[in-house]
Amino acid sequence: MAKATYQENFRVVVDVDYNHFFSRVVDARIDQKQTAEELVEQIRRHCDGVDTITVEYDTIKQCQYCEAQWTEVDDQYNGGCCGEDQKAVPVQQRLTP
Repeated sequence: MAKATYQENFRVVVDVDYNHFFSRVVDARIDQKQTAEELVEQIRRHCDGVDTITVEYDTIKQCQYCEAQWTEVDDQYNGGCCGEDQKAVPVQQRLTP
């Protein structure tokens, strides 16, 4: 018997060109979230038979001071990625020779 291949569970994925919506971006993260939520409302308003619509996003972990990628397990110290982060070195590490 030969293998048969089928497709199922079809869904529509919409990638938004945020440049189309904004001429001046103040905070790109907030603007993208608001645009995605508005797009969901518009799809629901204009399309019948929509079961579920979800807004998906990537979670980025970075230093709040220099925006370096967060690489450590510790939520307070990122290995000294910048001067401000270096000030957050845990006390036990500062005391170790």
